[in-house]
Amino acid sequence: MQNSLSSSLRQVRYKSLENWSVGHIIGGSLNFTNKFPMVQIGQIVRRNQTPIELEDDVTYKQITVRTKGGGACLRGIKLGKEINTKKQYIVTQGQFIMSKIDARNGAFGVISKDLDGAIVTADFPVFDVNLDLVIPEFLFLLSSTEAFAKFAQSCSRGTTNRQRIDVNLFLSQRIPLPTLEQQRFITQAYDKKIHQANLLEDQAIESEKSIVSYLKKELNIKHFDISHDLDEGLLHTVHYKNLTNWSINKIFSKTNFKFYSTTYPSVPIKKVILSIEGGKTPNTSISDYWNGDYYWVSAKDMKELFLKHISDTITKKAIEECGLKVYPDGTIISVFRSGILRHSFPISISTTPVTINQDLKAISVDESTVSKLYFVFYLSIMKDIVLNSSRKKGATVESINLETFYMIPIIVPPTRIQDAIVNHIKSQKTLIETFSFQAEALRKIAIEEFEITIFE
Repeated sequence: MQNSLSSSLRQVRYKSLENWSVGHIIGGSLNFTNKFPMVQIGQIVRRNQTPIELEDDVTYKQITVRTKGGGACLRGIKLGKEINTKKQYIVTQGQFIMSKIDARNGAFGVISKDLDGAIVTADFPVFDVNLDLVIPEFLFLLSSTEAFAKFAQSCSRGTTNRQRIDVNLFLSQRIPLPTLEQQRFITQAYDKKIHQANLLEDQAIESEKSIVSYLKKELNIKHFDISHDLDEGLLHTVHYKNLTNWSINKIFSKTNFKFYSTTYPSVPIKKVILSIEGGKTPNTSISDYWNGDYYWVSAKDMKELFLKHISDTITKKAIEECGLKVYPDGTIISVFRSGILRHSFPISISTTPVTINQDLKAISVDESTVSKLYFVFYLSIMKDIVLNSSRKKGATVESINLETFYMIPIIVPPTRIQDAIVNHIKSQKTLIETFSFQAEALRKIAIEEFEITIFE
């Protein structure tokens, strides 16, 4: 009985209470370390409200604060006459800022140099930081943790979707405060790892670019840009052999390529495709259709070259009653309808039998002409060709027009050349995965080391 009570009851000293809310009392307990003195947030930051009345003909920078520790960022630049709320507040470099609505989701930040002088509404409280006690970067780092977001949730009031943080209650809370020297050491250790992670991510990006350059060079694909010298009212000519689409917008796009001078012959992609089929979505309200033994792929899973991480599964009953087809491992899967098509053309190869939803297509190719990997690499690397020639804008999402997709030229080298290209790209992809893995690991270590320092 004693054990049961001890796990259910908690004692809180009266002098420790700033608020009678049980949610606040429980939620505000962050298990901070006892290595550093506890200081009220209101002692290290002070509310600053420097008002400004917007003028119609003056340009203003507007900022917002991203959730999950994303910090403050530029939202846009507008003339005063384009902004409805005329009374706003000026922010200054080094100030601490939060979103009243999204503080519970980790929307805190520090005003950077490029945001100095920007404006915010009253929904974004701004604070001067007492530099004799705290480094702004340390305060931001603390506020970007998941634990701190939960703490901010306990200081928020209102309905579920419109909760706003109680600023006075927030300022009354206590946080551990190392000395300035200790804060510098903590933030520098964190920044060093984040800097290393950024360098690795830059290397991954450069490696991706090198793959594109390599493929274009090997196949002798040349980019031609006739849009840079277009002058209104002038007549322009385009060589017929350069055309892959009759649309004026497509012809004068900056992502056109020359295919007539390639090292190897090209054919419309339809010539190498044996079949292309779409999938279906079983009724989500029927529980017997879901959480079964068959993988069901949707656009959110299309993040890998080889599909290994698939979120959803369906049952045999769903397959039989909804008329879904199970595709064998090694099937080419691509996204043909999704908002992601605004900038990418995801294409992968399954590593296990799968079903797919209606936004995807399962593709089989004539492997006596093109290898699967060559086909996948070609389309993923030359995504601009696909998006430029076949993307169709819809009311809510983008899609790929199948008719124009079929007409996309694919260059078909001899098998040994395809194999050499595939092997080179695979080695580069492995290198990119290594860079990305190391960068992600460094970021996790940086966060974990900080949290171990500040929390029990």
